[in-house]
Amino acid sequence: MGSAELGDIPEQHLWKRDIVLRRLEPLIGGLRLISFDVFDTLLFRCCSRPADVFERTARKAAQLGLFTRPTTAAQFRALRMSAEKLAREQDVSGFGETTLERIYEHMPVQLGDRIRLLQLELETERELIFVNPYAASLIRFCKDNGIGVALLSDMYLSSEQIASFLTANGMDASLLDAVLVSSEEGFGKRSGRLYDSLLGAFPDINRTELVHIGDNEAADVEGAARRGIAAIHYTLIPETIESPFHWESVRHGPVLPAIAAVRKLAGATMPAAVLHPEEEMNIVEEPALDSLETGARSFFYRFGAEILGPFVQGFCDWVIDQCVAAGRREIHPLMREAHLLGPALERAARRRGLSISVQPLYVSRQATLLASMNDFTDRELDQVLGLGHITVGEVFHMLGVEAASLTVELPVLADLLSTPVEELHSVRFGETNDRSWHNTLRRLLLQPYARQLALRSIRIQRERLLEHIRQQCGSPDRLITVDLGFNGTIQAAIDAAYTLERQKGDSIHLLAVGTERAALQLFRGTDIRCWIGPDTAGGIARRFARSPGLIEELMMGDFGSTLRYERNDDGSIVPVTAKLNIPAEQLEYKRACQAGVMVFQSWYSVWQKAKPGLTATAGHPLEWSLPLHRVLDMPTPEEASRLGDLVHQDNFGGVQTIRLCEPLSVEWETRGGDYLIDLSSFGPDTANVFWPQGLVTRSEPYRLYVSFLRLRDAYGSAVIAFNTMYKLRREGIRSAMLLGKGEFAERLLQEALLQGIRIERVLDSEPAVQTRADDTTIDTLPPAWEETIRTDRSGYTYVIATLVRVQSCRRMLTDSYSRLNPAVRPQVIEPFV
Repeated sequence: MGSAELGDIPEQHLWKRDIVLRRLEPLIGGLRLISFDVFDTLLFRCCSRPADVFERTARKAAQLGLFTRPTTAAQFRALRMSAEKLAREQDVSGFGETTLERIYEHMPVQLGDRIRLLQLELETERELIFVNPYAASLIRFCKDNGIGVALLSDMYLSSEQIASFLTANGMDASLLDAVLVSSEEGFGKRSGRLYDSLLGAFPDINRTELVHIGDNEAADVEGAARRGIAAIHYTLIPETIESPFHWESVRHGPVLPAIAAVRKLAGATMPAAVLHPEEEMNIVEEPALDSLETGARSFFYRFGAEILGPFVQGFCDWVIDQCVAAGRREIHPLMREAHLLGPALERAARRRGLSISVQPLYVSRQATLLASMNDFTDRELDQVLGLGHITVGEVFHMLGVEAASLTVELPVLADLLSTPVEELHSVRFGETNDRSWHNTLRRLLLQPYARQLALRSIRIQRERLLEHIRQQCGSPDRLITVDLGFNGTIQAAIDAAYTLERQKGDSIHLLAVGTERAALQLFRGTDIRCWIGPDTAGGIARRFARSPGLIEELMMGDFGSTLRYERNDDGSIVPVTAKLNIPAEQLEYKRACQAGVMVFQSWYSVWQKAKPGLTATAGHPLEWSLPLHRVLDMPTPEEASRLGDLVHQDNFGGVQTIRLCEPLSVEWETRGGDYLIDLSSFGPDTANVFWPQGLVTRSEPYRLYVSFLRLRDAYGSAVIAFNTMYKLRREGIRSAMLLGKGEFAERLLQEALLQGIRIERVLDSEPAVQTRADDTTIDTLPPAWEETIRTDRSGYTYVIATLVRVQSCRRMLTDSYSRLNPAVRPQVIEPFV
């Protein structure tokens, strides 16, 4: 990040807005030295994993013709990782440390010029590095206040190489008092010895005047504690089993890898941090800082910053691209989602230096229905009576018919004004009459008197709709509307109203998500363009359209849908909105979520300025939508719990208020979640649930996770590793030994890290073979294994880390304890449990 970009941020105190670094504030007065880990603390990579650097290096090498034989990016990555493993194994110091130069000495000679490939990897690292603005802010604060700054890294890079990365990315390396790396010192942080070097470099500083900050719990927290040094665990980048980023990788693989750290940065930002002082959070009042550190408000804020924010940003950029291509300078997002989309579009346009006006339109399916009608016959009446939960009285009011004028003929009808139309089929005149009230209502509303009143209401509402559009739009004949989606009903109605009034219209309608029905509106001449259309791979649009209530609620404000239009005393048209019946705390949650979206936009802008050579995606809108799609398709337990409790109010004719995960009367739990998802795919007649995946996850938290994990791993050992470590976590076991080596043991190590299980040691399951004097052989335990068993005082937990010798490993372990430590019984966890 260049210094000019950092200068745009209130740098001196920006670090206090980091939800982790702000813990330093009460301690800072007593500190004389702060040390930082480097990668994933001070420096972020604009990729999903470190190995991505190797693949990017390989692609550049292929373009430059540096390979002497055809080599794919995946092949180069495997070679590079194997070379590093060999270099560490052959480290003569015994600590497994190495350097980048020694790593490339182990690369195959026939691959190409190894020195040039090494230089290309360093160049690639520099390109992908993004300086953490919070950490940079803290470093400048330290220098301004006489506090020393050091970097400590367990890394194959040299201190000179790390300093060059900082300089290339706009941070002055002279701000650092020391840079200590394991590749030069010969030992690392985990043992505590690198902290010894740090203390030796600052002999006049007491260890109580020092704090270390880093992301690795074992190296940065426990390693520091071994030397009596306080540490802050910087949890921004590492992922756990509950992390939405980890669930994304299971469902979709790497998602928006270039800005993964930016999303996490936004989620860790206290919302009072306004990155650009001239801008205000013009959508909501910022929540108080402390109220967002824990609990529901914290969740919704992070959800906006990490999940909804990228979806909104990607959609806004596409909308602006469409406007520029069409030569238009006005955007009209439709209420109620315009409450969020309006400010987001303004910010996106302003940051691109474009003068585009954003004016919302108050329209809805109900408000545009009459305006799109040319007559009032059985067909139009069916449309009105099919308006969701509309009541008899609301039908009369909508059509401008006085209920009293019709109830003279049937006085009993007056008692049914508050009855939903859809329930009239079950109401009969008497014991012998089989005509329903529904048929009677239809007959009355199609009488000449009622029909004339309905036609009058149609004409008035069409005139008022178009006048409302003229009030909001400078050039209504060049209208661009923006909506979340999904079927294009409102957009087709607006165009129909223009046509019926014989007014010129050249409207473009932009949808975030469009279904097949939206595509069919093109036959009517409606210009509908979809950011994510029905042809998008994987049925993404269908999933959004199936459970829209979640997204809609989080984008809306504190007012209901537009019902109709009325004329003010001054002649202006005013939309009439429905009364909102949403719990007060949910409005707070939505404000927190929308604040998160705004903060993501700010950080995304910072990233764009810092890394102009990188793009957030490969260009397809699908990538921007994947975080939100994953929530709908495979929610985490916390997402299902908190989002599922949201109340959704649908004002499409009447008012329906229902929780997104409302419990069902249908007995499905005994049949499993797959049964419910299949059942609810065919509409409310079978299982009326807004979000079936959320309901399933609330009942079975990891059912969908395990299903997709098994598919992504091609039915490998990933689910077995998950189940093994989940058993430990469920039983409250927080540390264990691994008994075995190899691919499955490596997978268990990764799973243990995700689930917060500490692996104390990894023991080879193969006994050593000892030859006696008489040339006979016996199996003996490796010394490390025997020492572990002898020193066990309370019964260690062992996880068998092999899938082919499970019983023999168990026997070896129990026999060894019987012989070496018979008073202690270990707990043995097997795979396939």
